[in-house]
Amino acid sequence: MKRFFSVLVLCLVLALAAFPLLVAPCYAMEEGGDLVVAGVLSFVRDVLAPLAVALLSFLLSWLAKKAGDKFKLDFLKNQEDLILATAKNAVGFVEEYAAKRLKEKGESFRLTGSDKLDLAASRVMAAFPKIDPVEVRERIEAVLGRSEGAGATGRQAIK
Repeated sequence: MKRFFSVLVLCLVLALAAFPLLVAPCYAMEEGGDLVVAGVLSFVRDVLAPLAVALLSFLLSWLAKKAGDKFKLDFLKNQEDLILATAKNAVGFVEEYAAKRLKEKGESFRLTGSDKLDLAASRVMAAFPKIDPVEVRERIEAVLGRSEGAGATGRQAIK
């Protein structure tokens, strides 16, 4: 596979190096110039230029994918989605927990918003211990803003 990409890069470099050499005489010619020069210009414009663009775009997309794999960008996005899903589940758990306790103990049971936030944050921190607690709280508050019926927005979810 490395040999294929080496050959591909070599062809691309040769095509790009030959491009100015082939085009320079064509620009020096005026209208009604030499037929050979016009043929070379036509070849460069119709064959080499699209081929060079295709090879260059392929090479750039391949390099972008390799860079993404090297720096684990896809993994980071998936991890972020997983953290947000865990935060959403933690918020749902805390709301159900509070409703259940209120039903069992009646009006004497009080669970403040900060207590709920602490409980949800502890659930997320148990799943992802390396995350900063302040960042966890911010993500939970973001989930609360998008959740209907939970948080300070009540029934008005941010969409």
